[in-house]
Amino acid sequence: FRVAPNPIERSIVWTMKIPEDIAPVFPHGPKIPYVLLVYEAEEFCNLVANERLLENISRVQDQYPSYTVCCLTNKLMSYVKKREKQEYKNPG
Repeated sequence: FRVAPNPIERSIVWTMKIPEDIAPVFPHGPKIPYVLLVYEAEEFCNLVANERLLENISRVQDQYPSYTVCCLTNKLMSYVKKREKQEYKNPG
């Protein structure tokens, strides 16, 4: 893979080369371009709750139309468990 600079904050752009033995299966050629969006758990959950996550992804897709967009959410499970405990202690 090759990491490249990009203008999107908290993201990583890279291209992965497909092994030659399976490359003919992929219609876009021997390389797959990716954009990884990195979120903290609370930010990610807020984007989902406010229905803005897809808006963010669409903005990235506009800038990188042929790229596969991936999301990485840091410490999501521990955040969800913490919130569940808070809801259990303070329902409603």
